[in-house]
Amino acid sequence: MCERTLVTEGGVAGFPALRYPHVFLSGSQELQVWDITTAIKLRTIRTSICRYQLKNQFLFVLNKQADVELFKVSEVLSDRDYDDLWRRKISWRTGRSSGETIPRFSVGLSRLLITQPTKSGREFVTIVRMC
Repeated sequence: MCERTLVTEGGVAGFPALRYPHVFLSGSQELQVWDITTAIKLRTIRTSICRYQLKNQFLFVLNKQADVELFKVSEVLSDRDYDDLWRRKISWRTGRSSGETIPRFSVGLSRLLITQPTKSGREFVTIVRMC
């Protein structure tokens, strides 16, 4: 039995995330946050989005080759103005040329694990400690 259906404008890239009753949907240039029960869009985060992940109370958005932006989920789901949201940026530099491939990342308790495939078939692995 289908519980809810949501129709959005434009395409959805990547994987949707569900933190019921909220749905996170990414396009190439924005992340939309919806209340699925009311079909109301709560927020649009406009940035280049390669990947994103929800982990505990934080939303991690990979928006460049070597930058992850953190948001507090509770504030993203609130009616606060976008400019008033708490956010932090984590950047790392690997010495690799940007644009080769889009990295994947996983969030641990205090570290980010970033893997980036290379054209030679190897993986370039970076661990970033969050302080």
